Amino acid sequence: MAVINIQASASCANGAGVVSGSFSSSINQDYTVTLEALPVLDGPEGYTLDGGTFSGTSGNIYIEGLENRTYTLRVTGANGDTETQPVTIACGPNYPADGTFLRNDCNGYDLQQVLADGSGGERWGNVVEQNSSTCGYVPEPEPEPEPVLGCTDPEADNYNPNATPGNAQANACTYPPKIFTEVKVVEVTGCTKGVCLRWFNNLGGIDTWVFSGKVDRPFASEASGEFSYANGLKAAASKAGQPTMTLRTANLSYDRYQALWQLFTSPMVWIHHPDNSTEEVYVLPAAVPAMPLGRNSYDLTVEISKAPINTLRR
Repeated sequence: MAVINIQASASCANGAGVVSGSFSSSINQDYTVTLEALPVLDGPEGYTLDGGTFSGTSGNIYIEGLENRTYTLRVTGANGDTETQPVTIACGPNYPADGTFLRNDCNGYDLQQVLADGSGGERWGNVVEQNSSTCGYVPEPEPEPEPVLGCTDPEADNYNPNATPGNAQANACTYPPKIFTEVKVVEVTGCTKGVCLRWFNNLGGIDTWVFSGKVDRPFASEASGEFSYANGLKAAASKAGQPTMTLRTANLSYDRYQALWQLFTSPMVWIHHPDNSTEEVYVLPAAVPAMPLGRNSYDLTVEISKAPINTLRR
């Protein structure tokens, strides 16, 4: 009968139990080492761990990764001889130190470090990325910038170079007065119909307008009444006194109306006859506002008479 002597002890490594030591025997034969976990009442069942097979009269024992509980270390010879030793594992937890980096994880939409708290738990560390797409963050689209209001025509007085094209006030433009001239030539030809009035405009140039509609001579004489295509005052001899003539034009744009209004302020107005002769006339003062606003079209009535000799120029 073999005499088996076991010398083993329990220790802890990396938070788990370790059984280490050796055995010796008086008989040279094969030996099997096992570690039997005893069952716990109302707890885990028992199990057996293999500690290795040895030949001869001795062997070294090393079994690791053991949980906290009581074990029986057993050495059994090939002839059936056996010896046991009780071993108890009671290792405390081996937790990472506080502040040890474990991983990156999502805290809401933020990607944040996860650190060990030193007692087996975890805590949040530094934020790696705010509003991270890794954590499902989808940025909201940038709002459309507010349009800059204002006139977008560079020719306008109130042109705003920063105005947004197509803004609500893009066409709310004001312009400097423009002088419209129907005919802009010094030598006037083709005034064979109607009454060709010419005058000095406020820029020192000469403007022309052909009144080609009906002409009204409102004085009591054989020349009174309406005449179509009258050509000035030469043929308007009157026994009643100074001949006058009322000329009308309609459907004028604002610029044309403004240009024709200079008839009332021009220093000199004359009729250009079909034979290229001229006849100075006097424009009677008007009783209507110079530039009525808020209309789509304008009408204008001009009453003229022969200019008196040595008329004071306005």
